Amino acid sequence: MASLVLAAAAPALPAQEIPETTVRASAGPSRAGEQIWHTVPDAQLDRMRGGFDVGGGLMVSLGIQQATYINGQLVTQTAISLTQLNQLTSAQAATLRERLNTLTVVQNGPGNRFGAIQSPADGSALVSQIAGAGAGTVIQNSLSGQRIQQLTTIDASSNGMGLLRAGQWQQTLRDSMGAVGGMR
Repeated sequence: MASLVLAAAAPALPAQEIPETTVRASAGPSRAGEQIWHTVPDAQLDRMRGGFDVGGGLMVSLGIQQATYINGQLVTQTAISLTQLNQLTSAQAATLRERLNTLTVVQNGPGNRFGAIQSPADGSALVSQIAGAGAGTVIQNSLSGQRIQQLTTIDASSNGMGLLRAGQWQQTLRDSMGAVGGMR
């Protein structure tokens, strides 16, 4: 079964306290809005990172994560991980398309306005998502002396080096066997 994992973190909490909202596209019942309050074990994280087999044993893994920090506090985080793209269902493709067409708006301080979204008068940070507005993040800030960071991490990996090494090992073995056979 193909899987698609999309995650978005709740705003305005210290990083270690952030609950993740995970949306899983699958043929089973929807678990949208599921709250996860624990650290994900490394083995589970490896499975969630995603990837697909491009043939010949070559496996490629892709993941994209965006995080916005204000004064060192994580206010929003979005992660997309793709697995088994060759088995992606139409429902999963629709969920991915929707997620990739969602704009995140981060407003810090009073007096910010983006379309119909107005930041709180108390000056607290507000994170909103606008479906169908295109991919990206808009950060509005009306406060002085704020340290704002927007980090995008693209995690791409492949087992290609292992395959290359295996191929070189086989060639080295053949060359060695040929050299031994040629010396007789």
